[in-house]
Amino acid sequence: MKSQDILLVLKLLAMDLRQQEEDLYTLRPHDWWCGWHDDSVVTTISMEWTYQQLSNSLGISASECHGAVSRCLQNQLLRLSRKTQRPIPIAKNITEFCVHGLKYMLPIELGTVVRGIPTTYAAPVLVGQLLGAGDLPYVWPDGTGKVMGISLLPIHKSVTKAVKNDPILYELLALVDSIRMGHAREAELAKKLFMQRVKI
Repeated sequence: MKSQDILLVLKLLAMDLRQQEEDLYTLRPHDWWCGWHDDSVVTTISMEWTYQQLSNSLGISASECHGAVSRCLQNQLLRLSRKTQRPIPIAKNITEFCVHGLKYMLPIELGTVVRGIPTTYAAPVLVGQLLGAGDLPYVWPDGTGKVMGISLLPIHKSVTKAVKNDPILYELLALVDSIRMGHAREAELAKKLFMQRVKI
């Protein structure tokens, strides 16, 4: 597996969740989940997506998207719909992999103090529920970010582009980062919230 496989499968999972609750985020102000300075309008792609649309949304090439889908089908993180033959996320398998395997495949890499987008306990999905051990939060490095913090390398270099169009994907990735951090209390809460979020 490659890092873009995880980004893609979480994107498809986020799209699937959005279909189930399409009105939720229209009720929440952009600033509620937006950890960056950006006046762009949130755009979404439907479940009838093309590889080019997925590519544009994630910031990876269409051929990389196609390869990621193929690998995730083989690894049973996705399955083909009997009706449409489109790949569908398998939430239980994705959760099991993110909770138990991802921290070994993609261990946390921390860097210096930078401007960026809040993740782990500083992201909106977890903010206020946990206290950080230090004075600075963890952030994905990004020039448009609102927060100064300790650099945490995201699971893929395109994460900061991908989350700007998708609050649900942002939640899932921030929770995954908390699980990857490995701190017992934070990881346990993130695991619980992830499972609630994907409804398993």
